[in-house]
Amino acid sequence: MDLRDYFDSLADEELLRRVAARGLTDEALALALAELARRGLPDPRTPDEPPSPQPAESVELVFLAQGLPAGDAQSLAGALHQAGIPYSHGRVRHTLVGYRATEVHADLLVRPEHLAAARAAVEAFRRGDLAIDESFDPSVDG
Repeated sequence: MDLRDYFDSLADEELLRRVAARGLTDEALALALAELARRGLPDPRTPDEPPSPQPAESVELVFLAQGLPAGDAQSLAGALHQAGIPYSHGRVRHTLVGYRATEVHADLLVRPEHLAAARAAVEAFRRGDLAIDESFDPSVDG
């Protein structure tokens, strides 16, 4: 399911809530606003907010990974960034697992044309190819 399909699947109230919450990336916000317009729903953000940047064309995103523990999602996002692959975070879910404990899971999305490279970067990360070895010295440049 790409991000456009995800917004299409939301009920009107949920779509309005997500846009009003201001937690979407620029690309996701543009797609959500397009879905609001398609449904004839108003933009729920306050009028004094700056207008969101509109992409010149529609952006399609596909899931690279779903339901990752938050630490893994952050690490994999770093690996994608290091490899020069643009990505976006998808849904973030908080699950209560105890009286005061929660688990956080997140999705990572990429453009279809970057999917093969992103999968290769994820595999390299999981193999440990992107790990910092013991001789790494952060005080030395280059």
